[in-house]
Formats: sequence, structure tokens, C-alpha cells
Amino acid sequence: MDPLPHANIGRVTGLIELIRDKPGKHDVFRLGQHLHYELDDLLPVTEAAKLLGFVKIEAGDIELTNLGVEFADADENGRKNIFKSRIEHLPIIRQIYQALHRKRKKRISREAILESLLTHFSAVEADRQLQTAINWGRYAELFSYDVDSEEFYFNGS
Repeated sequence: MDPLPHANIGRVTGLIELIRDKPGKHDVFRLGQHLHYELDDLLPVTEAAKLLGFVKIEAGDIELTNLGVEFADADENGRKNIFKSRIEHLPIIRQIYQALHRKRKKRISREAILESLLTHFSAVEADRQLQTAINWGRYAELFSYDVDSEEFYFNGS
């Protein structure tokens, strides 16, 4: 199972907006300096933007794809819809979504999903992957997550 880059949606959006404001190719590391990102912060953000199809990266240069421009120009609901369409197929997100569909009450525990991730990742990385999946899935409104009960569920369930 391919891991998700541990990138905050706000940072991905910020990167895309910055590139949109100055079209063309940009040196990835100069953009990172402009955003005041350390290398450890920059790489997951650019990896996420690339995984989602919003940017192309070649020889240290980054530029928006047509989808990246569409995302940058969209309103909040439009961005969520685009983001949703881009993450639905990602294995970890799909696993959570399908597990919810299989449950009669449309709820599943964090522990159940975490347990399945432990076959692919270390305990620490499985937890990090799950947290990223929660953040991305909630932003896209694919599913919700109750912090108190530690359960995934569908909106309206």
C-alpha cells in the first residue's frame, strides 16, 4: 500500500495559490524558502500536490497542471469536490470508505482501520497514515470522524 504524504491541506492549497499567482515554472526550493518551509515540511506538500495531480515536478522545477489551475480558481465547495475526486481512489482512503459501506450502521472504529494498516506500516507510521487519511477524507467530506468515540461515519449517520 502506497503511503500518503503527510501534508496539511492548507499548505497544499497555499502552495498551489502561490504558483497560480505567478504562472510558469518555479524552483521548488525557492518556493519553499518563500513559504518559510523547511525541507522536511516542503517535500510532503509538493509530494501531495503531485499525487493529487495539481502540479508537475521536473528537474527541481514545479508548475501547475490544468487541474491545479482549476483547483486554484475554484471556490471552497469546488475545491472540495476536486479534492474528493482525486483522493477517492487512494488505497487508504478507499479502504476506509469501503469499510464504512460494508457496516450496517455505517460506522467503524479507528482501531479497526488502524489494525488493517499495521499489515503495511509500522505502528508509528500506521498512526500517521491514519491521521492524514482522516484529515484528507474529512476535508473532502467523504466521511466524518468523531474524535470522542474514535469512529468513522458518514455525514447524516
